[in-house]
Amino acid sequence: MRRLNLLALLTGSLFLSSCGDDQGFTNQPAPSAAIVVVNVIPDSPALSVVVNNSLLGQLQFGQSTDVTPVLPQVPLDVSIQFLDNETPATLTESMPAIEVDNTRILVLSGTMAGPQVVTINNIPADFQEGISTTLLKFVNVTSSVDSATVTLTNSAADIQTIVLTNGQPSESVAVEFGVGLRIETTDTATGNLLWTSGDFDLPLATERLIILADYFGPGGETVRMFSVNEQSNGGRFPNEQLDSAVRIANMTPDRGPLDISADGNSLVTDLAFGDVTGFLNVTPGTFDFSATLSSDATDVISTTEITILPGTFSTFGIAGLTSTADSNSFLNNDLRRVPTRASLTATQLAPSFGPINLFLLVAGQGTNDVFPAVSMINLFASFTLSSPSNTYDLVLTNAETGETLFGPQSVIIETNKIYSLLITDSEGGGEPLQVVFLDDFIE
Repeated sequence: MRRLNLLALLTGSLFLSSCGDDQGFTNQPAPSAAIVVVNVIPDSPALSVVVNNSLLGQLQFGQSTDVTPVLPQVPLDVSIQFLDNETPATLTESMPAIEVDNTRILVLSGTMAGPQVVTINNIPADFQEGISTTLLKFVNVTSSVDSATVTLTNSAADIQTIVLTNGQPSESVAVEFGVGLRIETTDTATGNLLWTSGDFDLPLATERLIILADYFGPGGETVRMFSVNEQSNGGRFPNEQLDSAVRIANMTPDRGPLDISADGNSLVTDLAFGDVTGFLNVTPGTFDFSATLSSDATDVISTTEITILPGTFSTFGIAGLTSTADSNSFLNNDLRRVPTRASLTATQLAPSFGPINLFLLVAGQGTNDVFPAVSMINLFASFTLSSPSNTYDLVLTNAETGETLFGPQSVIIETNKIYSLLITDSEGGGEPLQVVFLDDFIE
């Protein structure tokens, strides 16, 4: 789901009206407005946003819909839906009427048991020629901070301070554009530092909504900020001061243990086939990850450039056979738990096998009776699915022939838990297909 760009929301209209080609008449675009919905409910499953019976998108935590043009001054039927025990349910409904050229941003916050909607009406700014500012608006929708103080440092201007009462959007703040700006956010009551942006650039004559929301990444921080209308890096600040962590999986079946390093610095040694490290703290940035045989440091199995973003958990999976080209997978892991759903991620690291279908079968079902839970998992690809609680038979099949490659194996899936499985060759390479279970699968 790409992030929205408020600057582009009025570049087109849904409808055009014409008064004809006679003298004195000109073609004029019909008046329009727009709507955006942001999901920052920390315990939410995927939320479906339906406007006037049309699906705008499905939002995970921290995501927003695209900017959607709508008719102005007409009440809208906005419904936020989700699955409750596989039955569609409605979280909240509203019918906002939006003025001409305005954008209404609905920030979904609170909890699933007590949802709240922060409504922000964005009136397009009239930036005059020669202006040197841009406009920022802030909102605090965290579950733990009643009042946050934002301190904005800018070498081109004086320090600016904005106090954010939870659930109350700030007024638009005019900020001198430039490079090397920095935000520090503290708890107003205690003065404790909550989050630091690191240096970032601010373009001229733009409008941004910056949200302070809950954080579920590595380290001790509990909140982070992101820009709703900034598409790069999912709206994250590129140099924000957050930890990162990576775990490494050795799925090379016909070679000995491996040593893994990043830019020449050792991360792990003697990692045997089928083994996976715990999450290792790493500094965010771009690195050359190198895998060598533990018995011969000159035998380089693979070298891969990897970019690790601040505030992320990641899994680096190394796979391949001596007789085939080596490759690997790199997956960002979402470790936010959802009380009503379970998360299951499958990664295909079996070089002797083609695309694979994954089935989660209940009693009495066979692979011919239902569609796969995940279809066509190609080599080095990962897929994540959301599931209700149940005891399933896990079955993996050849996606092209339907041949059973693994299972059935009984697995217990429970809500509020996160599961991962790595699909690999047997030791030495080839059949039978094997699965390495991670996270809550482990006793």
